[in-house]
Amino acid sequence: MKEYRALVISIFAIFAFGSVSFAGSLADLIIRKPPNKETSAQETEKPSKAAPEPATAAEPVSALPAAKEEKSKKEAVVLMPLIVSGVERDMVGNFENALIESLSTTYKVYYGKKVQDTVEKVYKQRSAEAKAGKECDDTKCLQDIAMEFQTELIAVCNVKKMAGGFMLSLKIQNVIEDTVVLSKNVPCQNCDDFAAMRSLQGIVSGQAAAPQAQAAAPAPAKAAPSAPEGMVFVKHGDGGFFMDKTEVTQEAYQRVIGSNPSKFQGCPTCPVEQVTWDEAAAYCTKVGKRLPTEQEWEYAATSGGKGEIYAGTSNEGELGDYAWYKDNSGGGGMSLFSSGKTHPVGKKKPNGLGLYDMSGNVSEWTDSWYNDKKEERVCRGGSWGNSAGPLRAAYRNYGGPDDSFSHFGFRCSQSP
Repeated sequence: MKEYRALVISIFAIFAFGSVSFAGSLADLIIRKPPNKETSAQETEKPSKAAPEPATAAEPVSALPAAKEEKSKKEAVVLMPLIVSGVERDMVGNFENALIESLSTTYKVYYGKKVQDTVEKVYKQRSAEAKAGKECDDTKCLQDIAMEFQTELIAVCNVKKMAGGFMLSLKIQNVIEDTVVLSKNVPCQNCDDFAAMRSLQGIVSGQAAAPQAQAAAPAPAKAAPSAPEGMVFVKHGDGGFFMDKTEVTQEAYQRVIGSNPSKFQGCPTCPVEQVTWDEAAAYCTKVGKRLPTEQEWEYAATSGGKGEIYAGTSNEGELGDYAWYKDNSGGGGMSLFSSGKTHPVGKKKPNGLGLYDMSGNVSEWTDSWYNDKKEERVCRGGSWGNSAGPLRAAYRNYGGPDDSFSHFGFRCSQSP
């Protein structure tokens, strides 16, 4: 009976595909035992009895057989390279592994060198297409990165180590539909590295409360220090920092430096622009301040780590109330920065901390390097010439220390 079934299968194969030798197929099928169900389900794969190779960079962490993977229906997510500050280099991989372990319970995770290479390739391509500066529409860049891995989800994680513990943030976004799947900012007070890793995993699992390294009695609340004129105090954990309420204006820059490099002259209260990173840092130093770090800037922009998409709001329909950008700056042309201009600072609504124009008007230099190559500095916030995408608080732009553009400006920070 088995040989008879094999013969029938062989004849069907000849008529169905027309590429199988009758004699070869018949002999092969009669000699071999019929495949069991498990073997049949994997005929399109290359079966191997060897132990599966460990997940490599940018490979899904859950390397399941095709049939089981389809059944699990896990969405894939691209984990962008971690943004870390104050963490020892040899511990960065441990943080990444802890996050991957937690994410893989829900998602297939792409990470590592292939993701890093893809990020650099996409941003380089998009930057080359821009007609002014090194600006890149971050939405399109993230969409391109996601599409490289045939998914819609991008995960961005920030780990900042500071005196008294850690500040952890994780954002998972559907970049195709432009929706936020998860956005959490969690302080981990009195935590060591390993407690912070557990807290990071807790963000993914929904246990967002940060573990405490010790059950010490709460210290008396400290009164916020009095902010210098024109600045606000941004409370951060047990400490904080001061930040300028507005971007540095042309008249302020002229008064301190003695010149005004701006393209849009004749508006003393408009933000100064066309300043290099070196010039911005020099100005802040001269007035007894400094440029904010990238982490400080984003924390302040989101009203103290509240997870806002834009500075002051998460509703794109309200963005024009808080920001000068392509839709209301006098622009609206089809090409990047084809028209439009800067506007006087402080005329739109402030965010929850009383900071103005953190989204829009001009992109703002920070003190942080864009990546480990230490060739470009990070700029944040988007500008008068951008669409809504680059105005998101999570958007990262960059420029060389000597670059100067009419959409780059700055504000200063100060430590208490």
